[in-house]
Amino acid sequence: MSEPIHTGYEIGCEEEGALEYFWQSLEEDKEKRDAYFDATKYKIVLHKDKEITDADDEAEGLRDWLWYIEVFRIEGEGHESN
Repeated sequence: MSEPIHTGYEIGCEEEGALEYFWQSLEEDKEKRDAYFDATKYKIVLHKDKEITDADDEAEGLRDWLWYIEVFRIEGEGHESN
């Protein structure tokens, strides 16, 4: 895979939660959000970066994580590599 075209951080107990926050963060940029949502052109990879559980999370029995997010353009037949 090539270098990521977008990176960022989101918080979530699970990968799905962090991904949902990622989509919400793109609400202001509909063009980017709609493009990244196309799994035939873009791959989104999330990595647990570090645990950030606080006392409130612990009281609820949750573990909170900071997730590092990378968006990659899928290259190959039929895809541009700009």
